[in-house]
Amino acid sequence: MTRFTDQKTPEGLTMDKKPERIRIQLTDEQKKQIKEASGEDVEAIELTAEELEDRIAPVSYLG
Repeated sequence: MTRFTDQKTPEGLTMDKKPERIRIQLTDEQKKQIKEASGEDVEAIELTAEELEDRIAPVSYLG
């Protein structure tokens, strides 16, 4: 899949720079759920746009 940050080169597609990370602050309830499930204290999660997109709208193939 080609993303807007991909650049076409003779060798193929390469990223022109490191993807920007998106930070999502968690609610108190989300923090509590993560603490119960993993034992870790987490204030926020950070994802690239591609990682976030994959979680919001995962691609599935019927076949």
